[in-house]
Amino acid sequence: MGRKVELMGSNGGGVEGGVGIEIPLKEQVIFTGSTDWTPEQAEHYLDWRIQLVDSEIGRLRQQLDDLIGARKRWLAVTGGRSKMSNNGNGHAVATPA
Repeated sequence: MGRKVELMGSNGGGVEGGVGIEIPLKEQVIFTGSTDWTPEQAEHYLDWRIQLVDSEIGRLRQQLDDLIGARKRWLAVTGGRSKMSNNGNGHAVATPA
């Protein structure tokens, strides 16, 4: 989390006609340790982390579903089994039975 610090400045020199240029209000974030957080900030952080974990779980579940689907298709093609055969260079290769 961080604390917002407001900064404002002006540039009064070097401008033709002596008119100063106002620099708009800016915010700078200063990072602080979790011990400086308010209970509300800590709650927001925890909610954010939970959302990250939930999205990662969703991504992994989708990946698992895709792999299960590929395996089911493979088993349907091979009839649930495959045999090992030698491809001539000493490496065994799984081929449909």
